Amino acid sequence: MEKYKSFFMPAAVVIGGGLIAFSIWSTGGLNIPVEKGLPAQVASKPELSPEVYQKFAKDMGLNISQFNDCVVQRKYKDKVENDLKEGARVGVDGTPGSFVNSQPIRGALPYAQIKSIIDVELASGNSVPLEGLSVTEKDHIRGNLNAQITLVEFSDFQCPFCRQFHSTVQQALSEYGDQVRWVYKHFPLDQIHPQARPAAEASECIAEQKGSEGFWQFTDAVFKFQES
Repeated sequence: MEKYKSFFMPAAVVIGGGLIAFSIWSTGGLNIPVEKGLPAQVASKPELSPEVYQKFAKDMGLNISQFNDCVVQRKYKDKVENDLKEGARVGVDGTPGSFVNSQPIRGALPYAQIKSIIDVELASGNSVPLEGLSVTEKDHIRGNLNAQITLVEFSDFQCPFCRQFHSTVQQALSEYGDQVRWVYKHFPLDQIHPQARPAAEASECIAEQKGSEGFWQFTDAVFKFQES
């Protein structure tokens, strides 16, 4: 019997059959002041921008000079790019693209379907992530590190479906407790989400000072900000 049927839900997808990696931070055509590393906010409505990431960093009590240097130098661009390449290797072609152990999930499935997949995996005793999918102590992991269920999500900070799925996985962790661990990996869709990669790099600069807890705090804040 099949463990579950394939579901296809809304997701941000790759356009043009490929991904384009920006060599610089996209700031809507604004130049980044060398002395601050952040552009002036000129938007008429709230939207993701380096200034927003700096505000989050200040609210979290970071060393802002260190954070800005990290952002301007793009210290974690390779980490973000490596996540993106890993996702592509295991078949991710849009966001959110996820796996419950070795079972692929495409798009922002509703909680009832995620719960069904988790229940099947728990009942089967499976605990092995997809072959070729790396999960190490360097990854951002929320929940029990030794959980039977590993939910790996390739996500994009500017993706509205990722925001929706973020709440879904939070609900799963709340219900299943130590049985589930959540692994976040970056998959910025540069062609349609110009702030996804800058946000991903900023999240790693947050983690540099605040560790995994700071990374998840930033992630929660970004998706909550999207709602506004």
